[in-house]
Amino acid sequence: MDARQFAWYNTTVDQHCQKCGKIISRRAKANIWNGQQVVCTDCLHTLEGEARRHQAAIRLAGQAGADWFVHDGSKQWGPYPTVQLIELLRTRRVDWMWNIWREGMTNWTPAARLFTIPELSNGKIELRDFRQGDGTYRFSPPS
Repeated sequence: MDARQFAWYNTTVDQHCQKCGKIISRRAKANIWNGQQVVCTDCLHTLEGEARRHQAAIRLAGQAGADWFVHDGSKQWGPYPTVQLIELLRTRRVDWMWNIWREGMTNWTPAARLFTIPELSNGKIELRDFRQGDGTYRFSPPS
């Protein structure tokens, strides 16, 4: 979803924001988000911010469901589905410092940055959740 996929129009009757339910006066501008949802200006700003964060997550962690490629410093390997890459990390056939990449990412990134390290996460290896769509591990700061 592109953060710029909105338009506005003047209404002839009062509308309700489809996100928060607030009344959008016919004298105000109603915003159409993503070609379908009528939202107030406050909700539009929220949706734009969420879309920007989602795009940033995809640039960091790639497109959800895309296969991974591994680069060991001299040779590229892959493609591997996420489950297979986790097994390669678990069996140490892929080193944590080797760079990995998948569609949507802007840069190759060390595996340790995108996956949890078992010694630090109760033995689990999971794709960190950057809100890109397929991460499972969410960091919870101590309360």
